[in-house]
Amino acid sequence: MRALLEFVLDALFPPQCIPCGEKLPRTARFLSCCDACLKNIPMRSGFSCAECGRRLPLPRNTCHRGTPAVAAATDFTDASAQALIYALKYSGLTDAARPLALLLHRHLVNYLPLETLTRPVLVPIPLHPKRLRARGFNQSALVAQELARLFGDTVPVDDASLVRTANTTTQTAEATREKRRENVRGAFAVRPGANLAGATVLLLDDVCTSGGTLTEATRVLRAAGAARIIGIVVARA
Repeated sequence: MRALLEFVLDALFPPQCIPCGEKLPRTARFLSCCDACLKNIPMRSGFSCAECGRRLPLPRNTCHRGTPAVAAATDFTDASAQALIYALKYSGLTDAARPLALLLHRHLVNYLPLETLTRPVLVPIPLHPKRLRARGFNQSALVAQELARLFGDTVPVDDASLVRTANTTTQTAEATREKRRENVRGAFAVRPGANLAGATVLLLDDVCTSGGTLTEATRVLRAAGAARIIGIVVARA
């Protein structure tokens, strides 16, 4: 009976690779991206400053005070990565979170080994409750959950401590870097009683554009006692 159901689903709604459109079997590792497209997404190396994008040899001592170092798996200019991010964020194809998390995992195991971190915790950038209700999910939280599974659940996901207090416009809608910084100023808060003191926060977002979102979230996380904040993003714009 199950085989018949899968045959009918494949005939009516065949899963397809989002970047190239190739039909995928339901036994494929991902129902949103073929292995060839995923393999061909170019990977970035090392870290960069959230503010100016300057490459950093280590995830510390950024060139702009108060901004976090950012580990970005790839560049947003890559068509395949962009297609997966858009499919997750705007088309509700939640399976796309899995290959995106794999890209991040590949980057982090090379440049940010977990054993070098003190009490690491994954904190996804939150959506405002109104936007969360409209979209039905937080794309950064989905990627964080998939990434935690890839790490064998040794790094917990904390998607409750950091909250969005302002329903800002999307950062891509703002024309300049300064407008993007202004757009998210005061947009985040840490819930009273959150246990982040002494933690290494891996602050996860899908895309880093001007760095304003990560920097503003970093400000409130430091005030709440986080010992270290490192931005981790799927793609850098």
